[in-house]
Amino acid sequence: MAHEIDPTQEHCDETQKCIILAMGHLRKLGMSIIPKLHGMEAHLVSQMRHVKGGICKLVEHWVEHYHQVGHRYDISYCRLGSLERQASVRSSAEARGRHVEVRACKKRRDEQIQRKVATTSWLLS
Repeated sequence: MAHEIDPTQEHCDETQKCIILAMGHLRKLGMSIIPKLHGMEAHLVSQMRHVKGGICKLVEHWVEHYHQVGHRYDISYCRLGSLERQASVRSSAEARGRHVEVRACKKRRDEQIQRKVATTSWLLS
C-alpha cells in the first residue's frame, strides 16, 4: 500500500484491515504490544481520516512521555486487577491533575518549596 497525503475512505479501511491482521499475528506469537503498536492499532486510521496530511502528522510525544513515567504507573496501578480498571483509575487521576484549581495548588506548593529552599540555602554553605 502506498502512502497517500489525504487518503480516501477505502484506503483507510484497507489500512485498518492490515493493522488488525498484523496485530493479530503479533498477539498469536505472544509478542508484547508496546505503546507505539497500540497507537497504530487504536489511533492511526482515525488520524488518517481526520487530520490533514494523515500519518505525516502522527506524533509520538505521548509515547516518549509514557516511556519516562510508564514504569511508575505500572507499579502504582498493578494491584487494581483488570487492565480496564487500571486504565479507568489512571484516567481519572490524570484528569484531576489537569484541573485548573489543582494546577494552581501545585504551583503555589512549588513556589513555597522554592522560597523555603532559598531561605535555608545559607545553612548548606
